Amino acid sequence: MNHDRDMNQPGQGWLPNNTNKTKGMFQKKIPGRDLYQALFNNPEEAIIVFDGLAIVDANQCAVNLLSINRNQLTGLRPSAISPEHQPDGSSTDTTLESKIKLASQNGSTRFDWVLQRTNGETYVADTWLVTVRLNDKNLVCAMLRDISQQKKTEQHLRNSLQKLSLHVMQSPLAVIDWDTRFHVIGWNPAAERIFGYSEEEALGQHASFIVPEIYHELVDGIMRDLLEKRGGTRSTNDNITKDGKTISCEWYNTPIIDASGNVLSISSLAQDISDQVRYIHALQHQAHHDYLTGLYNRNWLIERLETWVRDESRHSFCLYFIDLDRFREINDTLGHDIGDELLITISKRLSEHMHLRNYEVARLGGDEFAVLAEKGNIADISLSIMDTLNQPVELSGMSLEIRAGIGIACYPLHGRDPTTLMRCADIAMYNAKDTASNYVTYSREIDTYSPERLTLMSELSSAIQDNQLRLYFQPKIDIARQKHVGYEALLRWEHPQRGMVLPEDFVPYAEITEMIHPLTAWVIDNALRQWKTWHEQGQHFNLSINLSTHNLLDDRLPQLLAQLLKRYEVDPTAIELEITESAVMHRPEYAMTVLKKLHDLGVLLSIDDFGTGYSSLTYLRQLPIHKLKIDQAFVTGMNTNHEDRIIVQSTIGLAHNLGLKVIAEGVENKALMALLDGLGCDEAQGYFIAQPLPIEKLEHWQYK
Repeated sequence: MNHDRDMNQPGQGWLPNNTNKTKGMFQKKIPGRDLYQALFNNPEEAIIVFDGLAIVDANQCAVNLLSINRNQLTGLRPSAISPEHQPDGSSTDTTLESKIKLASQNGSTRFDWVLQRTNGETYVADTWLVTVRLNDKNLVCAMLRDISQQKKTEQHLRNSLQKLSLHVMQSPLAVIDWDTRFHVIGWNPAAERIFGYSEEEALGQHASFIVPEIYHELVDGIMRDLLEKRGGTRSTNDNITKDGKTISCEWYNTPIIDASGNVLSISSLAQDISDQVRYIHALQHQAHHDYLTGLYNRNWLIERLETWVRDESRHSFCLYFIDLDRFREINDTLGHDIGDELLITISKRLSEHMHLRNYEVARLGGDEFAVLAEKGNIADISLSIMDTLNQPVELSGMSLEIRAGIGIACYPLHGRDPTTLMRCADIAMYNAKDTASNYVTYSREIDTYSPERLTLMSELSSAIQDNQLRLYFQPKIDIARQKHVGYEALLRWEHPQRGMVLPEDFVPYAEITEMIHPLTAWVIDNALRQWKTWHEQGQHFNLSINLSTHNLLDDRLPQLLAQLLKRYEVDPTAIELEITESAVMHRPEYAMTVLKKLHDLGVLLSIDDFGTGYSSLTYLRQLPIHKLKIDQAFVTGMNTNHEDRIIVQSTIGLAHNLGLKVIAEGVENKALMALLDGLGCDEAQGYFIAQPLPIEKLEHWQYK
């Protein structure tokens, strides 16, 4: 057989990837030599010719595929160009022998054959054996095509599908597939855990089986959007479990669309966010309610006043400030527990009595309350409040008679904004107490009624110049490392006649005037000077400084801070400025501008008293902060109040998820410290660690 001559003769071509054409060629009964030439001369197909199990010829394409000389191929058996065994464990020669016999009987056969190049590399060939009659002899032509990459792709696809299936089965999210009429066609184990229905129970059910009836119309609208707009949707709504329990779920729905743009099905991811919703509701409640009495708090009152002022339909209303007489004396004599019980009793009485008249009651702090009334005679309302308070309170076997002073300010007569109204009501209240009147309505004549306050403010200016102000420092520790890491600078006023005056007794009044700005400048100046002293002594601590609402509205503050940082050569990252949530929310856009300028200086920013101003959560991700300080109202109650513990735990988780650190204040005992450690809180401060100390006592303090 002249193989060279046969190879040089033109062939008719053959397309093995087109099954119909191939079958047609065999059915036409092409003469053996012509068929042989057509197969052998195809430059795109690797052809090996077998006589029995011996290789008798191969075309150039086969030589290239096998990486072996043609002369070396002649006479070889299949096992010489393959691994000894095929993937199913059978001998290569035995396998090829059976395939060749099958081709001889049927004319052709097709199978996958694992071959091996001379360098040891194996690959898979799509192999088609065709029997050809040539020179009165039956030969078998093996047409080979390397499909290794195709096999790898198929295996990769199988692996991907398997992984996807595992993800669906193991996902903590419910994965639910719907047909275009929104009946369940897919239901993973997480869906069963969340909604309570097994896959067998859920398949075929319409979506309404897990949706409360009041939401059916809303869900119908979501479904229409998915089918008509062909875009994904995200929603949060209530769902019903198998046992009738209502849960809150977050849904992500995506239409599955074919190449023609037709919606084939809907794929949904759902997660139970009931705990998060309860947490947010708890924050909302804490933000607007007093933790002790359950009444509305100062934040709520400010927001309600802002709403009423903006409401053009409200032509007038009055604000009543109430301050109990001799409450401090009761507190000091009978103890704080009795004092708290008294406040709770008074709160309940006020709330019940005022609610009957559709008036709203808030506790402003301490023994101060407020009543907001849109209608009614001032004298009648005031006397009604007095009658409610004057009823004896039975506590610990004693009958206590309560009196109070009431100050009244009315909109729009006395003010057209919450700040002015609250200031006027406050002035009137103090006038009522000073004059022993039951109630006093604000007037300009009494606006200078408090010589003590005016004297205090005038003396504060002198105190800054005469060095009567002092900084106390409260240590902070890293809980996990049990290491002292820094201080909080706290202002004190050592008045020559009044003695020690705490910040709450003069800072709020300084904020009403421009005195707050030189006061803040003094605190920052002295705090940074002290930091430099520590630094020169080899003590490297972080130092936090409190800012007020008015500081965040002062665009001169960043420049002042920059100058003082440079003067005392302070590392900006060692300074932490603490701001309250309410300070940010007073004028959020303006405050955030100042905060960003402070952040650009390199100092750190933290939110103080976190959890008492829910509205700032909207801005939390936008603020350039690095730490949250949990308000002591939540921390001190953790051991006895489950809700407080949940709020602290959730706050820590929220902060850490946002990349923020958490410090807890008000840590007063070892049990609280251990609990915070278990919850993953980063830092702590409180009387269990150390109370605020003057600088001379800090020199002898060490954390044990």
